[in-house]
Amino acid sequence: HVKNVWELGDEIRIRILAGIGSSFDLALKNPAGMVALVEAVEVYERAAEQYKELYQDEEKQSSKGKGRGGSEKRGSLYFTDMRAAALAQLFQDFELRGLEVFRDIHMQAADMAEEDDGLNSQFTSVLRAATELVAEIELVKNQMSPCFAPHWAVETLWSSCVAHVCSNQILQQIGGAEGQNLPTLTVTQLLDLVAWVEFFRETIEEAFPTVASINSSKKEYFNQRPDLFAGNNKEVDMESAQDSLAWVNNMLWEVHRLAQDEFLIRTRGQTDEWLHNVYGAEHTRNQSSEGKLTTSLCEDVFSLGGVQLRTIRERLSRKSDALVMSVCLILSHMRSKQMLTRDDILQDLETCCAAANDFTRMGEKAEEAIDELLAECELTEESIATLHATSSDLIALYSSDAVYAAQSVHFYVFEPIDEAIGADLF
Repeated sequence: HVKNVWELGDEIRIRILAGIGSSFDLALKNPAGMVALVEAVEVYERAAEQYKELYQDEEKQSSKGKGRGGSEKRGSLYFTDMRAAALAQLFQDFELRGLEVFRDIHMQAADMAEEDDGLNSQFTSVLRAATELVAEIELVKNQMSPCFAPHWAVETLWSSCVAHVCSNQILQQIGGAEGQNLPTLTVTQLLDLVAWVEFFRETIEEAFPTVASINSSKKEYFNQRPDLFAGNNKEVDMESAQDSLAWVNNMLWEVHRLAQDEFLIRTRGQTDEWLHNVYGAEHTRNQSSEGKLTTSLCEDVFSLGGVQLRTIRERLSRKSDALVMSVCLILSHMRSKQMLTRDDILQDLETCCAAANDFTRMGEKAEEAIDELLAECELTEESIATLHATSSDLIALYSSDAVYAAQSVHFYVFEPIDEAIGADLF
């Protein structure tokens, strides 16, 4: 129980800030209660402003009069900057909410430290948590922000906290902005990192379109949260907020480039390895009832290539440029390997006949794979053109090699005849 008006003011402040501190849950579970709480803050602010205006008017009137009045105690009431305190509490609550998610992950990782996949599990969990926090930007925009007056800029506060907390956590995982730990990540982890940065960038630039055009920020925000209440602490400093979001956005895009480069290096190595193994293996020979000869080369190449392409498609978004780059890299290496090994395959009459059929089927398989990829993805016209150009080169090579293999049959048919009776005929 309060004993006087001063204690009543403190009690009101404590209760309001306690409600603001749990605003995330309150706005989702009881939006009407959240609206009432925000309105209480605004009513308090208006009362304080009206009191100050009244006092200032009285001061002006008093200064015009003569003699001494008894107004020296007028305007002596002290009003808490309730909105400023509420905004600071809200920002702190948002930051703690994000940190709490990652704190739980690191505690779980500590328990798994002795296990072989402890670090891998931690990285995956960090990305999963970061994805959930970024996804909640849309939730805050649609369900939480309407409970607040526009000048509270709740979506901006949440997005700034998410950007700050998530970027710091990810930098810790990859060894800083230089990505020193990227070589230790698995291929799927690199893909997940690339996909997450693309998801973050798309979400932020959709919510704050001006951020996309800011190529350089006024300051760096390593290990420090942005000061969003510089100057007037009763409103969010939108310029500082956008500057911090732009810095995180640009910094993470550089991380995206580094991770993408590392992934492409791995993809190149993996592709060369499985192509070497497939072309160097002994392939099963088959003959249909019509006498058509084939081998398992086509199935062997596209089964392993399909696994690699499927992994990339499952991990990256349907709009990702990294997807197009990696697919084109795989296709170009398939083309190079085919050019290097074609003549080694053509050993005799049967291998030439089988190769002609195999190469034809490989061209058809490549065309089907690209058509399926284009049907499932949402690529730009430029990316589609690049993919078509690279795949067309591979398909054209398979087609020409099929013709070459068929034409090579005559060599193995007529050379023995020429050796046996050529001298007698001519």
